Amino acid sequence: AMAYEYSRSLVPTAWSFLLAVLTTWAYRYLETNVNSFDLEMETAWLDLMNYLALRPQPNDIRPDY
Repeated sequence: AMAYEYSRSLVPTAWSFLLAVLTTWAYRYLETNVNSFDLEMETAWLDLMNYLALRPQPNDIRPDY
């Protein structure tokens, strides 16, 4: 009788461990994707800044004094 009660009390614990493993996996998966996207955005931003800094400006005529 006691073994049955103990086994019934361990079922929610087993489900909790399963849920913890799944949420940890999902968190790491999403974190990896977000970090990858962040790196891509940083690279794109740097490319844009380099392009804007190096392109010729049509109104960049300075008078000679």
